Amino acid sequence: MNVRKLLTPERVLGAARARSRKHALEMLGEVFSRATGGALSGTQAFDAMMSRERLGCTGLGDGVAMPHGRVAGIPGAMAAFLRLSDPVDFDTPDGTPVDLVFALLVPEDREACQSEELAELSRIFADREFRRLLRAAGNAHALFELFPGPSEAPAASTG
Repeated sequence: MNVRKLLTPERVLGAARARSRKHALEMLGEVFSRATGGALSGTQAFDAMMSRERLGCTGLGDGVAMPHGRVAGIPGAMAAFLRLSDPVDFDTPDGTPVDLVFALLVPEDREACQSEELAELSRIFADREFRRLLRAAGNAHALFELFPGPSEAPAASTG
């Protein structure tokens, strides 16, 4: 999966300080808003992710959460990533606080469900070594480079 098609270096934060799950989602909303030059408001992105959170938690376990949602007015799927300096409670199945947050937004009118992307992203984040590398990366650029591009496996799987 080409994660870099969804994610840009500008939408990666390497030392984010969130007080709570809600605050992390608000931060992600602002990242998406900045990335679209305000075409998508932070509130729109936050509301989409929060609506999905109300249906069931998006915490995967092992310190990873994948908030996601559908939003009107975006041309295609887009992602943002936060590495939190202090983990927050995301009500994960294993009870582990979350420090790695990968958010995915898709157009509201998109016919295909985002479930394929979410399933592939879940496989990527299931890799213990990949998570270790994300936690050890020095800055946002190094974090971005760990995500697979076209026809690449995650950095942890390549050798």
